[in-house]
Amino acid sequence: GNNNLKMGCNQSQGQAATPKPVQTTSVVLAYWNVQGRVEQIRQLCEYIHFPYSNKIYKDQAEWATDKATLKVPFPNIPYVKNGDTIVTESSAVKQYILERAGRLDILGRTEEERVEDKLMTGFIDDTMRDLLMLCHNPSWETLKEKVINEKTIPRLKKIDDHIVGRKHITGNNVTLGDFNAYWVLSVVKKLDPTAISRHTNVANIMNNYENIPEIKDYLASDRFLGGNLMPPSAVAKI
Repeated sequence: GNNNLKMGCNQSQGQAATPKPVQTTSVVLAYWNVQGRVEQIRQLCEYIHFPYSNKIYKDQAEWATDKATLKVPFPNIPYVKNGDTIVTESSAVKQYILERAGRLDILGRTEEERVEDKLMTGFIDDTMRDLLMLCHNPSWETLKEKVINEKTIPRLKKIDDHIVGRKHITGNNVTLGDFNAYWVLSVVKKLDPTAISRHTNVANIMNNYENIPEIKDYLASDRFLGGNLMPPSAVAKI
């Protein structure tokens, strides 16, 4: 927004650094035909108005053919392709996009915000780890209630207590952690809708995220592909 631009100008006064040109050509985001790990990257692109298109792999055979040709150290998906440059690993893809967009402010505008963003992301990722294990277990429907009640709910309670009065996951500004948090909380909501509604501050943060103009427009558009929240390797097709 304009506030970010103004703040950026104020910060750059007296500095000789020349800003990198902002990306204008579209990059390609490659993934399976599900939301999985790439959806939060798509939403990040939408939020910062970063041009992208989707490459959807229909099956393992199609991916195996491409995988053999990718000249990268760790071929995997999701990946981002920008001309001859290909970046794999979700966290590296997000960093690359923010670098190309000149939007490192999304990592946090202050030291406190950057540290808090990493803190919240780490704790929320631990929550997701339990859910990923659950959703990859053939007995997931039997185990669901136990995992949600014994592992997820206590974590949600800690998050809910910690974020009192916050508009977004680290405070008043949208940071990278918000995109990850929304994915994880969406999985929780799919498994147990009341788990979110019982935690008012968590529910508010989800609602605030969904009402960010760029996100709201995107989720209502045909650019939002929908599909399962979990990667295709999951037994639970949610």
